[in-house]
Amino acid sequence: MRYVAYWINPNGEILPVETHHITNFFHNPQVFGLTRDDVLSSYQKHGERPGIEGKAREELILEVMKRGWIRLRYVPKEQSWTAQLYGFTEQQKGYLFNWCRRIKDGKYGDNIGKLSGFTIIDEKGDVLYSGNFSNYLGE
Repeated sequence: MRYVAYWINPNGEILPVETHHITNFFHNPQVFGLTRDDVLSSYQKHGERPGIEGKAREELILEVMKRGWIRLRYVPKEQSWTAQLYGFTEQQKGYLFNWCRRIKDGKYGDNIGKLSGFTIIDEKGDVLYSGNFSNYLGE
């Protein structure tokens, strides 16, 4: 199956996203160290309907990124992957290297890794790396 979004957990496990990143918070909040009440109260605090892509979503994504999660998504218009994270530790660099290698080699059924660009941004949107998989992998 071809996925266009992933999470990498703080232990380096790669988790495909079947619909939207935020949907994972509703279906399996405990995986992210959250409860369903945490998720719903964030939406309530911001006066938003659960599941929409607004301030609560941003808050929840930032919270899990602070815990070491990495958010990955494919942007078709740019034919590029974006990794979003908090900080950029050596461990996270290694996890991204592993993920890039797997995507580039088609391990997840993703052929789009072969010619795709790759950008790494931090929680503020600052670009930490911009190039392609081959360059990131040092090929």
